[in-house]
Amino acid sequence: MTGLEVIPGQALGLAITTVVAQCIGAKEYKQADKYIKYLLKLSWIYMITLNVVTMLLLKPILGLYNLSEGTFSLAFKIMLIHGIGCMTVWPASFTLPNAFRAAGDVKYPMFISILSMWFFRIGCSYLLAYSIGLGVLSVWIAMLVDWVFRSSCFIWRWRSGKWKNYAVV
Repeated sequence: MTGLEVIPGQALGLAITTVVAQCIGAKEYKQADKYIKYLLKLSWIYMITLNVVTMLLLKPILGLYNLSEGTFSLAFKIMLIHGIGCMTVWPASFTLPNAFRAAGDVKYPMFISILSMWFFRIGCSYLLAYSIGLGVLSVWIAMLVDWVFRSSCFIWRWRSGKWKNYAVV
C-alpha cells in the first residue's frame, strides 16, 4: 500500500525530469525554476489528496487483509507515519532531485541520498529499535527523518541555484 501512496510524486518526478532538461538545454533557467515550482506544487497537491483519501479509507482497506488485532494496529500506525511523510516531505525528497539530475547535477543528490540512507535510515533505525525499543516502527520513523534531512538539503540546493551550473549541453 505504501507504494500506491507515492505514485503521483513519482509520476511528476518523471515529468519534472523531462521539462527541466528541455529548459536547461534551451538555457531557459528562469523557465526551469518556474516549472520546478509548478510541478512540485502539483506533486504536493496530488500527494495530499491521495494520502488523505487513503487515510480516510485505511481501516476498511486494512480490514480486507484479515489481520490480527496487533498486526492491524501496527499496520495502521505504519501507514499513518508513511502517509504523513508523503504529504509533507516526500515531494521535496524525491521529486525535486529529479530536477537537479535533469540539469546535470547528479553527484549532489546521489551523495545526499547515500549519506542520508546510511546515517538516518540505518543509524536512526538501529538507535530507535535498540535504545528505545520501538521495533518495526523505528524503521518507518527513521525513514521519515531521512526524508526530512533530504528535503532540507534539496530545498537548500534548489534555492542556492548551484544546480544550474552543471548543464550537460
